[in-house]
Order: sequence, then C-alpha cells, then structure tokens
Amino acid sequence: MIFDIDFFKSINDTFGHLQGDRVIRGVATVASENLRDIDIIGRYGGEEFCVLLPDTDCRAAVIVAERLRRAIDQNRMDIKGQLISITISAGVAEMREDMQDPEELIKLAYCAL
Repeated sequence: MIFDIDFFKSINDTFGHLQGDRVIRGVATVASENLRDIDIIGRYGGEEFCVLLPDTDCRAAVIVAERLRRAIDQNRMDIKGQLISITISAGVAEMREDMQDPEELIKLAYCAL
C-alpha cells in the first residue's frame, strides 16, 4: 500500500514546515498504531508512506487502507490552536510471482493511489 497526506502543501504553506513535520509524525504514529506487528511502514518521500502487509491479499489490504483512512481522519491535530482533520488517499497492489523487483509493486500501488 502507498498512501499520502491530502493537501499537505497547503498545511505547509498555512502553518509552516515545522508544523508540517508534526503532521507527518502524527500520521505515522496513528498508522503504526493501526497496523499489525508484522506489517512494515516507512516514509517513502515527502508526505508519502509505503506499507508492506505480509500474508495479506489485495481485498484485505483495501480494508486495512480504509481502517487507516478513518483512524487518521478521526485523529484531529491541534496546529497552532486550530483543530484540523488530516485525510489520506491510498492505493493498494498485490505482489505477483511474475514481478521481477519491488519497484513493480510500488508502481502498481502508486498507480492505484
């Protein structure tokens, strides 16, 4: 799965990069709290994250993505005295035996995003 924080540039432009970094850390924390111990999450770049979901098919990954979306949306963040809701968009893909390298999986998930 790949997900990114919606309208992140607007957050940086409105509240500044330090607050944007707080949002990234907050999203990472909420996402980590809503994943299994065997799942792996990492920042892919900017406001994008990759999540590896071992032993999870595409249908189940969509359910996980929706759970993350709801959890992050419900976790309002106080930024300079304003409570804001953070939303994400996600794309999922399933590893296939014919894939030559991980970049193919990332590309599929990114296209689904």
